[in-house]
Amino acid sequence: MPAFDRVFLSPSGAEVEKALTQAVAGANKRCTSGQLELGPRQVRPVLPRLASQPEGALLWKANKEDRQRSTEALLVWWVDRLGRPHVRVAAQRREPGRELWEHRFAPPGDSRPPLWFVHPERVYLRTRPGEERELIAVCSCGASGPPEEIGWLGERCGPCHDRGEEGAAQGGEGPAMLRGQGSAVVGVGFLEDGLVSMGRLFLATSGARPCNTHGPHRCCSGA
Repeated sequence: MPAFDRVFLSPSGAEVEKALTQAVAGANKRCTSGQLELGPRQVRPVLPRLASQPEGALLWKANKEDRQRSTEALLVWWVDRLGRPHVRVAAQRREPGRELWEHRFAPPGDSRPPLWFVHPERVYLRTRPGEERELIAVCSCGASGPPEEIGWLGERCGPCHDRGEEGAAQGGEGPAMLRGQGSAVVGVGFLEDGLVSMGRLFLATSGARPCNTHGPHRCCSGA
């Protein structure tokens, strides 16, 4: 996981600059090689893009060679239909031999849209045979589809946001992203009672307990 990882809603340029400084300092800490130097001279010229461009991403690296130790800093933003920029600032270390998913911002060589980086918990990439890959947002209410079709506002769909603005209670949120799997995922399944089984990882909205068998099994439900 990144040493520093935060998402801001409509931040000022000063807040973004401060966050990047803190992120890089945290990732560089106690490192003797591959330290990233990122100061106002590099950051301030790019801050106007957050107001002038609907989305974008910037990645700074101490070393471009993947086999070298390096601190990396990420600045990515996406502007919703209300004109609010959602900005993610993160920094992490890249170390030889640590090429697993949790040590990277995205799979190597895979270009992904800024919204996926800003809110990866509820935004997914879907690929169908014979079709181009498309971005899909999934709200906790059950609505899903391309962000523009469901009025996506970063963490929920347009109707849910409007109901929240009117003071209506919002439904509970189940696990949108399965975390904690340290080894390869061997299978994903969904049970009728809403439980989710992924390889040897077992999650539920309530009453979850470990399952030592691969794939979805009714023994997991405690029935």
